[in-house]
Amino acid sequence: MRVVARAIIVNNDRKVLIAKRAQRWNHGRWTLPGGKSDEGEAPEVTIVREVGEELSIPFTPRLFKETWEREPEGGREPWNVFIFAGPLEGTPTQKPDEISELMFVGRDDLDGLDFAFGHKDILIEFFDSQK
Repeated sequence: MRVVARAIIVNNDRKVLIAKRAQRWNHGRWTLPGGKSDEGEAPEVTIVREVGEELSIPFTPRLFKETWEREPEGGREPWNVFIFAGPLEGTPTQKPDEISELMFVGRDDLDGLDFAFGHKDILIEFFDSQK
């Protein structure tokens, strides 16, 4: 079983940072920043590492949700996904070989954006929980 960690990074305007994928499967689709855990790595450690690698910012994670998503590329094994939320710390700078664009979005901005991995539904749940 693979473990994946994703970040809901919230700015002062209560908007969430999303990233457009620049590589491999789901190229050009919007996702939450994050990635796969290294062998034996705790999800909390994974998300701090991934946010640092992809966005060059620190991240203070708080678990929002644990869920499952199907493995990309037609795989059969579901991934155990940990969604962490936390405040924006610093100015994000995208890693161009992984992320082609960054954008902050609110609940009303989600329609019309092409999300991968069911991340639109996760964002709707997050925004609705913040009311």
